[in-house]
Amino acid sequence: MLQIGKRGPSVTVLAYDGMSGFELGIVTEVFGLPRPEFDRPWYCLLYTSWTRSPPAGP
Repeated sequence: MLQIGKRGPSVTVLAYDGMSGFELGIVTEVFGLPRPEFDRPWYCLLYTSWTRSPPAGP
């Protein structure tokens, strides 16, 4: 579901055990960094996982 607020549309990343740090970095760079060159809010990046504990890396 697309939600648009003051910070722009929300994008949620589902983090999981063994997720590549490179893939997470790409998503963060595209959707998580501020984009002052645009005249409207960029994306609001959120992270979530299936478990309460942080995912383990590869």
